Amino acid sequence: MNAYLLPPRWNRLDTLELPVVRRFAALGRWRWVRFGVGMVNVLADGWIYLPIAVAVYLLARGNAWQMIGQAVLATLLAHIVHVLLKHGLKRPRPFDRDPALAARTRVLGRYAFPSGHCMTLTCVVVPIVHNAPWLWPLATLGVALLAVCRIIAGHHYPTDVLAGIFIGLGVAWPTVAFALIK
Repeated sequence: MNAYLLPPRWNRLDTLELPVVRRFAALGRWRWVRFGVGMVNVLADGWIYLPIAVAVYLLARGNAWQMIGQAVLATLLAHIVHVLLKHGLKRPRPFDRDPALAARTRVLGRYAFPSGHCMTLTCVVVPIVHNAPWLWPLATLGVALLAVCRIIAGHHYPTDVLAGIFIGLGVAWPTVAFALIK
């Protein structure tokens, strides 16, 4: 997509972030990176959440359903915000802005801001980490890996994935805290 066709509010930010996306996307020249990015993106399309729920159920016992419920509620609430932002702001994806960036995997929507994948994973891991704080390094690594893979795939700019993470935190944290009020 030509720069003059883009909404003016995104032109400057896209111009700043596009070189970063190009650098990350260049990592896709290696087959093992392309394979890993593809796997992470496919899993984040929804396939990873059932195994996470099963692991929570098997490992958490007493409060597993509470954690799963908090994750589902946070995800549903965050997706309301996500849809409003995505369709209100209409930020083109990096591969739409730069034809040299080929989308490495299929996309689930037309617009880039915010990253729904990063937002959803954050909504799921916050209740888990709250109830099992020792898992925070694994959860942080998982969210960071997904964010990097979304950029390498040419689907998102860095601010898209950061916004998705912060929206996930902003919705999931109060959801968990509200459940603690008795």
